[in-house]
Amino acid sequence: MAITERRLTLEEFLRLPEEEPPLEYLDGRVTPKVSPQGKHGMLEFGFAALINGYAVPLKLARAIPELRTTFGGGSPVPDLAVYRWDRVPTDPDGKVADVFREPPDIAIEVTSPGQSVSALVKKCQWFVDHGAEIALLVHPYQEWVRRFRPGAEPELLRGADRIDLDRVLPGFELTVEALLRPSTTASPDPTKGAINRAPMRLCRTRGRPPARRGRSGRTGRSRAARASRSRRRQCRSAGWPRKGRSSAPDRGRRR
Repeated sequence: MAITERRLTLEEFLRLPEEEPPLEYLDGRVTPKVSPQGKHGMLEFGFAALINGYAVPLKLARAIPELRTTFGGGSPVPDLAVYRWDRVPTDPDGKVADVFREPPDIAIEVTSPGQSVSALVKKCQWFVDHGAEIALLVHPYQEWVRRFRPGAEPELLRGADRIDLDRVLPGFELTVEALLRPSTTASPDPTKGAINRAPMRLCRTRGRPPARRGRSGRTGRSRAARASRSRRRQCRSAGWPRKGRSSAPDRGRRR
């Protein structure tokens, strides 16, 4: 009998070897996760990059794709799991742990061709019923996002609607169209509207490459600066004055 046709306990399921695509365990049922296709994979990658680009420098959260999470009597693998910075589990060495046994703060699912939308709706509802603060269902083909929150009706978002994640990522700015049509809209700036001084400090110090120094100890000049200085010397040699002086050509080179 196939594994997906058997009724297993959570402990029995967790003893199974990992497969590709991974198996998920919800409400006592084992189901195979749908392998992401091109549009699904690019959207998942891009969404993770937007969140991490905003949240990691500020130490707000981390977005992890295809992460097994075990909590609430289930073991799902959301397309994207977002954990607040201080909720990411670590091992004794202080590195990110392999096993996550707490619900994500944000769980994100992306539909694939032929995948049951109703099953994904139930899955997103399961996330918020078992500890997630926000769940998102993204449909790249019909171009909408459905947002789930505990104790509230799901909210359907389209076009210029903002995807509100402030409960976990305060100040993060992203609209549905910027997420689903990045090539036809201005590049989304997730830091817009937020005070983001930490990355600015990084650029002013550690983010700046060390300046090269010449033999004299002074900072070396760029090729453009040296070329500009050479041109000025040639002009003065030809009888042209310095900037701001008389333009009469008979003044000659300044002695």
